[in-house]
Amino acid sequence: MTGRKWAFISAMVLVPLVGVVTWRTARPHGPGVSPHFAVLLDRSLSTLAPCQSVGGLVKRVLALPGVNKHSTLLVLATGDNATLGEPVEIARLIGFKSARAMESPAGAERRERELVESIVKGCSGLPRTLITPDFLTARRAIEQLRVLGCKSGTGCRLLFQTDGDENVENGIRRALAGSRVPAELPVPVDNAGIAVTVCGFAETTGPNDLSQPGRPRRNHSARSADRVAEVWRRLFTMSDLVAFEPVCPKDGNSDSGPSVEPSGKAKIQR
Repeated sequence: MTGRKWAFISAMVLVPLVGVVTWRTARPHGPGVSPHFAVLLDRSLSTLAPCQSVGGLVKRVLALPGVNKHSTLLVLATGDNATLGEPVEIARLIGFKSARAMESPAGAERRERELVESIVKGCSGLPRTLITPDFLTARRAIEQLRVLGCKSGTGCRLLFQTDGDENVENGIRRALAGSRVPAELPVPVDNAGIAVTVCGFAETTGPNDLSQPGRPRRNHSARSADRVAEVWRRLFTMSDLVAFEPVCPKDGNSDSGPSVEPSGKAKIQR
């Protein structure tokens, strides 16, 4: 083999190899740089069709670009007195979007549909609550996303289904009621690098909560809607990464979740 042919063959082999190494160096792959996601559920009496909304939000996550085999999906529900207000974990899925060898598009679609159905089933097995520790739930979710490696540039997202009617943090509750007490709000959650979508402010019911026992809740107005969004923006350090949607996407194949008896007690659907 002549020296010219040997140089040509070496170039044909080495150039693509150098290119692959350069690409992987410039764009590293692995758990530390993968996007991770959290879907949160407000299971208080005042929310409407929460399990349908959680199913719709999980579907949205599955359709997001950049999800890879290292991505994790957390699904959390707001807590109650039994958990001292701490959130309840419905699912923690690692590699939920992993492609399988020789899997057809129909098979992948069926697998994702079954994943959504399992999460909706887990949601439906939870009773409704009389407390709404929304802020603590959001904080705990952000903390867990940080542990997973979420930071600027990783594409992490938090999606929260809630009517925003916090009734555990007194400062938030008073601010939502119209009192101008921003100094009483809790220290905002550091969501740098984590986009937050809050949906469901317009999907609410009339039952009472612990903040106003025995008194009907006030009807919404344009002013109260603006106030809810304003207060919630203050609860995150990077308000430009917080978006609001009046209603949540829905999973049409699921039920509306736990039903509520006239007494106000939750009845779990089986």
